[in-house]
Amino acid sequence: STEDPLLGALELNEPGRTPTMEIPLTSPAVDAADQATALSEDQRGVLRPAGFADIGAYEAVDLPPVTTITLTPASPDGTNGWYRSAVGVNIAATDPDGTVAQTRCVLDPTAPPAGFADLPDAACAISSVGSDGAHAIYAASKDEVGNVENPLVSVAFKVDRTAPTLSPTLSATVVQIGQTGVTASPNAIDTTSGVFTSGCGTVDTSSPGVKTVTCTATDNAGNMASVEHPYVVDYRILGFFSPVPLSKWKLGQTVPVKVALGDAADTRIPDAEAAALASTCRIKFSASGAQTKAPQCMKYDAEKDQFIYNWKLGKSGTGQATIKVSVSYPGTTSTTQLTESITITS
Repeated sequence: STEDPLLGALELNEPGRTPTMEIPLTSPAVDAADQATALSEDQRGVLRPAGFADIGAYEAVDLPPVTTITLTPASPDGTNGWYRSAVGVNIAATDPDGTVAQTRCVLDPTAPPAGFADLPDAACAISSVGSDGAHAIYAASKDEVGNVENPLVSVAFKVDRTAPTLSPTLSATVVQIGQTGVTASPNAIDTTSGVFTSGCGTVDTSSPGVKTVTCTATDNAGNMASVEHPYVVDYRILGFFSPVPLSKWKLGQTVPVKVALGDAADTRIPDAEAAALASTCRIKFSASGAQTKAPQCMKYDAEKDQFIYNWKLGKSGTGQATIKVSVSYPGTTSTTQLTESITITS
């Protein structure tokens, strides 16, 4: 034959060890060898089909498409192999000796697909994955003459875009001035990559009032969360020095109510501090039950280091009454309270 065999350039065609000239499937040399003398495989080791060997050292093969899955960014932007942002996905296919007819893909199937036929019969439309969790993408293509790519190509990656959740608590329900051993726990939770580190700062009990302690947590992907946990450092109400619990008082009598304020060790606060609390009406007396009394400001007796209120009982209303002393703090509705019961008789 004098037809042009459409030879390619003389080059090394893998896995051959010496250069050969590639021929396309459209070459007149395809299936035209002397079948009686043709070798069973070509120079590269490619098997020649019985009765259909090609002329020359290169056996033309109709190759399937090659699919690639590219992630952006190419490497995880978090720690420990995790992405902390949405992952861009590009799925493309080329055919070395023909035209790609279809590329299929699937994200996170319930079971890994075995081949091209197991993939959804639709155009591949995955462009981004942003949901938290471990993901896997599978893809494959076929060409116009029906050659199917095998095995499938796949890529696995992990996404955690959510910082840990913190729910701080203190080791003590009530925190008093000068109290030692009070600690804060971050109680961090991360349901995706898991908590890597967490902790809280020191709990300050040196002075009364509203405080905050900072708690932080970092997950295994590198996401960090920080929470300011508020708490109140209370005075300790010492007393009642008067009246005696469950004591009896007659109608019309004056009930002297006496308490003091101290720290966790029962050490009383300085006079200047106590006087300031009294002048701003931060410590109040009230009563409920058989006779009632709306909250009233208590006075401070520096000689006895006590807060005092003289409750004048009315002429009616007998039975049990509950007396209450409460301390308020700026910036919060939280109060420190101490209650006691007395009996009012006729």
